[in-house]
Amino acid sequence: MPLAQKKENVTPKEEKTVNTTEMPKVVPSFTSVKTTDIDAVAKDVIRGKYGNGDERKKNLAAAGYDPAKVQARVNEIMHGEDKKADDLDAVAKDVIKGKYGNGDERKKNLTAAGYDPAKVQAKVNELLRK
Repeated sequence: MPLAQKKENVTPKEEKTVNTTEMPKVVPSFTSVKTTDIDAVAKDVIRGKYGNGDERKKNLAAAGYDPAKVQARVNEIMHGEDKKADDLDAVAKDVIKGKYGNGDERKKNLTAAGYDPAKVQAKVNELLRK
């Protein structure tokens, strides 16, 4: 039997020849779970999971997202305009408890979570002065 073919049992009496040289078409998966949560998609964009430029727009549209809305959310996250004041109190309290780490690790973790580390630190300082 040639290497490019193998016999596959379909039923005990029938056999089917399968060409193993043909590769199945693979569609890339950009997120492990499809979500309508724009924050999660924006964070995936920041991590580079959808590519850049026109490729990103094409991939977002193919995944069912509005590239303009996702980009707007990415911009909010990257410019620190993404979290409300009420949320800032809760995050600052979590920072005080050590949930985001210290120093550069804290800055990295806060940024990855969509927060502006400088604004969070200012709130932490305010809370500690009370």
